[in-house]
Amino acid sequence: MKKTYSAIALIIGSTFSAQALASPYVSLGYGISNVSQDNAVSFSDGTNLTPDNSDSTFSGLLGYRFDNNFGFELSYNQYDANSSRSKFVSAAQSIVIEDEWDADLKAKQLVVMPVYFYALNDQLRFKCGAGLTYTQYKITGSASREADNQLTDHEISTPHPSISVTSGQKSENHVGAA
Repeated sequence: MKKTYSAIALIIGSTFSAQALASPYVSLGYGISNVSQDNAVSFSDGTNLTPDNSDSTFSGLLGYRFDNNFGFELSYNQYDANSSRSKFVSAAQSIVIEDEWDADLKAKQLVVMPVYFYALNDQLRFKCGAGLTYTQYKITGSASREADNQLTDHEISTPHPSISVTSGQKSENHVGAA
C-alpha cells in the first residue's frame, strides 16, 4: 500500500511534567491529515473510488524523560479518509431517488520510540526520535439507493438492488519505521 501523510496538528492538550528531569508527560492532538494511497474500491457497475482526502486526525502520546536528554514515547494516531459519488435516478412528486457509492479508509497506528532532547536555549528544545509503528488499515465500500422526501426532509437509504462491491475491501496490518 503506497501511502503519504502530512498533518497539521492543533494541540489540544499540552505537555505536562512535574519536573525538568525524570518525569512523565502527556500530549493530545487534533488536526488535519492529507491521505494519498493507491487502493481503490471497485463496484459491479464499473465505478471505482479511492478514499483520498483531507480529514481530521486524532493523536495521543505518553512519554517519559529519563534525564535531560533521553526519553521514551508511546503514541496512538487515528484518521479516516473517504470518497463518495452520487447519481440522480428519478424524481416523482416530492421524492428524489439517488444512487450513492461510498469508499472508506480507517487507520489506527501505534508508535513506540526512544527520543533525544536537545536544549537550544532555556525555553526552546529540539526533540527527535526513531522507532517502530504498527498500523491497522481497513478499507470498505458500499452502494445504496437513497429516497429523499423534499417536503419532510426524511431520508431512506437501502442497499442498492443491483450494484455490489467487487474488489478492494480489505483489512491490512503493517509494521514500519517511525
